[in-house]
Amino acid sequence: MLIVKYLLIINKASYNSQRIISSLLFAEALLKKDHIIDKVFFYADATTIANKNIYYSSDETNFLEKWVKLSKNYKFELHLCHTAASKRGIVESNTDYLDTNFILSGLSVMSESLLMVDRVVQF
Repeated sequence: MLIVKYLLIINKASYNSQRIISSLLFAEALLKKDHIIDKVFFYADATTIANKNIYYSSDETNFLEKWVKLSKNYKFELHLCHTAASKRGIVESNTDYLDTNFILSGLSVMSESLLMVDRVVQF
């Protein structure tokens, strides 16, 4: 079987969004088939996923925990667009909000990754 390397780009907020659910299920399916995820790049409203102060009730899925666990198990990086995150109050200097499992980076990091992967999927 051909192993394919992916970049996932997620744009929508991390709660109550079909896109965040679909992106996680897609990532899990890829990894179970031994494909590789180079990076997951959270952009626009999706950067709120790294806000560790978002409260999830017991009947809601905590997507922060799900993405962190998946990235640790399969050793890929979780990136946040620095500018988009800053506009939503998530800044590197304020560790009260930013989950340390995420890397603040720019669109240049995403652009470099585009050159290194076989496929890009955007949610």
